[in-house]
Amino acid sequence: MRITHKGRAIHLDQCVYLQKVVEHCGMLNAKSASTPLPAGYYATKNTEPVDADLRLEKSVLGGCCSGPKGQKLW
Repeated sequence: MRITHKGRAIHLDQCVYLQKVVEHCGMLNAKSASTPLPAGYYATKNTEPVDADLRLEKSVLGGCCSGPKGQKLW
């Protein structure tokens, strides 16, 4: 992950990580699709409690997805 600072903003670049995920999942030739978010969408910090089911889903995904040498991809 590449992290850059510009003024008070922090920019995260995960291109290398995403390339590894796409290659591992065999999706190099997959068709692209537009995101369903409207133009100009601005994400805000979640102040609500995290859903336990979502947390479990993320842990299951993280536990079963690993790279070619066993390293975790997420």
